[in-house]
Amino acid sequence: MAKMKIWAYGKNKLTNEYIEDSLQNRKKMFFIWEALKIKKNNNSYYKNIVFLSTQSDENKRQIMEAVKLGFFRYSNKGQRDDYTGNEESLSHMIAIHALSELDELNFTIGNAKLTIVPEEISTENTKVQFDNGNYYIADLICTYKKPQELIAKWGNKIALEVKVSHGCEPAKIKDFQDFNYPLIEITLNQNMQFLKEVKKEEFNEDDLEKYYFFLKKTFSKNIFGKILSNHLVINSQKGDVNCEEKLAIAQKMTLEMKRDFESKINVLELEKESAIRQNKVLRRENELLIKEKRKLLQEINTLKNQSVLKKIIALFK
Repeated sequence: MAKMKIWAYGKNKLTNEYIEDSLQNRKKMFFIWEALKIKKNNNSYYKNIVFLSTQSDENKRQIMEAVKLGFFRYSNKGQRDDYTGNEESLSHMIAIHALSELDELNFTIGNAKLTIVPEEISTENTKVQFDNGNYYIADLICTYKKPQELIAKWGNKIALEVKVSHGCEPAKIKDFQDFNYPLIEITLNQNMQFLKEVKKEEFNEDDLEKYYFFLKKTFSKNIFGKILSNHLVINSQKGDVNCEEKLAIAQKMTLEMKRDFESKINVLELEKESAIRQNKVLRRENELLIKEKRKLLQEINTLKNQSVLKKIIALFK
């Protein structure tokens, strides 16, 4: 896990209660630029806030401190000892958070377009463990509900990596491929990086905030990506198949088969009704023919009787 973050929860030192976001009815997430502005403009209020990391498990949250360089870092000794100058860039961190807040991921991958509708994009619980003992911390883990054809192919979960200066290591890519875990690498070209950081120029909290909104607006329109692991999850014995999505696909196929079956039954019913009507017509025609036959037989018998009578009369003449 990175030792630097650009966001943190806040607790009131006096009450030990989380500070709430009244508009969104949840714990308030402080961006680093907000914390630095509070420190600059209302230092007494700032001193009354304890900043905490944002893990979903509250027991794992740790105290963080806002750093003038533009990030929160863990303030306890153990975490601080791990801190080196070799941490992720502000461009990388802010890009991760901007991506995590999108309602749609509109990818351009080569010449193709791909839109993914997330259910959740996590920046905290991103550990991916494989059966060979290797594990990796992805930048983001996205569970998604659309498109269905991608769910049928991959399951409903993908790992996302943000590429700034260097891409994923070959060993990491191979593990994701071998264990059929989909992985997309998102490229942050130089024009999309935080230029003041790249040029080693001074910047302030306003610059960070503007850069964040620039990235969020840019990503909402288009995300340049590259699929590094693209395997058929459902057909793989090692794949992490989402059972609920498989069931949904099976139910959809069953429903289509049912509709097709019902359609064929309707056709047979119509053919049956038509045959019954034709049979009734044939019966009526047959009855008429029988009546005609009887009538003709009667007329023949009458003629025969008349002929015999004439012969008898002729004998007495």
